[in-house]
Amino acid sequence: MPYGWVQVTGWEQTVQLVTSSGTNLIMLPAAILAWQYKTPIDSVIFLFTIATSAVYHATQTLNASIFRGDHGKWHQADNIFAISTFMNIILLVAQLEDEQLLTCVKLCGLCVITVMQLLSPWDIDYTISPIVLTVVCVAVYRAAFVRKLPEVVPRNAVWGLVSLVCAVVCYSKGLDDEHDYLRLWHSCWHAFIGIAAWHAIKAFTPPALLASRVRRVEAVKKAALVAPFVRKPTGTGDASGQSAVQNAYLCECCEGRGCVVGESC
Repeated sequence: MPYGWVQVTGWEQTVQLVTSSGTNLIMLPAAILAWQYKTPIDSVIFLFTIATSAVYHATQTLNASIFRGDHGKWHQADNIFAISTFMNIILLVAQLEDEQLLTCVKLCGLCVITVMQLLSPWDIDYTISPIVLTVVCVAVYRAAFVRKLPEVVPRNAVWGLVSLVCAVVCYSKGLDDEHDYLRLWHSCWHAFIGIAAWHAIKAFTPPALLASRVRRVEAVKKAALVAPFVRKPTGTGDASGQSAVQNAYLCECCEGRGCVVGESC
């Protein structure tokens, strides 16, 4: 296994523990923002990235086991969610409006990454290939189906790109565990990728897309509240077999504000 770091003790161990584990919290604002932007899967994956990476570096620094897992096992878990985080950040560029399709893509990606990491966690091909495949799929989707560049918020896009470049440089430097004193390069990778994730969400979630997500969520919430009080249709048409929640979600006459099909908007 690719472990070549120097085990430190005393004050150096304390500093390494704080930097290598604590810097993962810089991803927390991105997780909160993803939840606010109605992408709960991203939020959950970001949170698990924070947790698994923090525990991995704690077990590594302290040479200990947590929940019966040593640093090797926690490193595997960290790899799964770190790669998933990268994939979901790239998927932001696609700006998919079909939430069901987007959820399916993200869950399939997480499943594929999990299998790959269980089969061969230290194989660089299994680490890079899901990310490269995601880039190719997003590029093909934008070129073949959308046929235009994604809408971006320029300021966030620039800061996100700068942060990403810094993150990649720090990650590359940190691969040399033996010479990464106190894992400082790797800690900087945590910091910059957390900043890049926050800016990416801001940059590639245009107001129209965010507004659409909010309307859909509010429509379902409203329908769930009024469903017990709505008299269901008794006819034999398609609407008769649908619940009030489904009807509210499908109604387009009020742009998804939650009216029931067949009722006045």
